[in-house]
Amino acid sequence: IEEPGLDVNKLQEQGINGRGINVAIIDKPIRDTHYEFFGRIKEYVLINQTVNIRRTAISWDNCAGFLCGNTCGVANRVNLFYYAYPDYFLTDEEYWNYHFKAFDMIIDHNSKSMDL
Repeated sequence: IEEPGLDVNKLQEQGINGRGINVAIIDKPIRDTHYEFFGRIKEYVLINQTVNIRRTAISWDNCAGFLCGNTCGVANRVNLFYYAYPDYFLTDEEYWNYHFKAFDMIIDHNSKSMDL
């Protein structure tokens, strides 16, 4: 594996790689089948199952990849929980409602994890 930059490989060799850390991202859809995310995405949730999501958010592919990508991720062993909402909104209220729903899902997920 090539060095992703910033001497990240040196940190990862010391065990500083995100192992055991859970991270949640709430944003537009990403291409969750991309090889950079293989084994990293522990849960990919479409917040609104009834809305036809038209496209992926390329910028978040990049951001998620830099976070936990298998070859370019700074913390390439984190567990990523991705909450995707549609790429368009009719109102600001609709936009925030997706976020609030995702927050509720994250809180619920974490409370169940704490019971294990």
